[in-house]
Amino acid sequence: SSKPNWQGRGAPVADKTVTGLEDLQKFLDQLPAKLEANIMRSALAAGCRLIAKEAKEKCPQRKGKLRASIRVSSRLKNGKVTAAVKAGGKSAWYWRFVEFGTARMGARPFLTPAANKLPEALAAFEREVIPAIEALNIKGS
Repeated sequence: SSKPNWQGRGAPVADKTVTGLEDLQKFLDQLPAKLEANIMRSALAAGCRLIAKEAKEKCPQRKGKLRASIRVSSRLKNGKVTAAVKAGGKSAWYWRFVEFGTARMGARPFLTPAANKLPEALAAFEREVIPAIEALNIKGS
């Protein structure tokens, strides 16, 4: 299960962890760190782009600032690649009020329902990572 995360600006709304990728991780551990990071960053971003697209489609729109603020972010920190779908920023700081509602306004979630696209995001991840690994196997042969 995932719980809303209200911490920090641009913090993830739903934090999903995927398990069962041990074979992929074993293979990636054999690669140079920079190459592994590039493959993972590209594949994770591909999956997140699907979720971001869904969030934009579900996002209520008045002026379009909130919808325009939805983006994919990826980074490498301490040897670990992460990717996230984020919303908000200076022009759309109110995203939490729209997503979760307030005492005076009902919630109009757009990020949380977009997280339901996780199976499709995993398929996009696979479509990106498998050819990259196969290309490495061809070059290494």
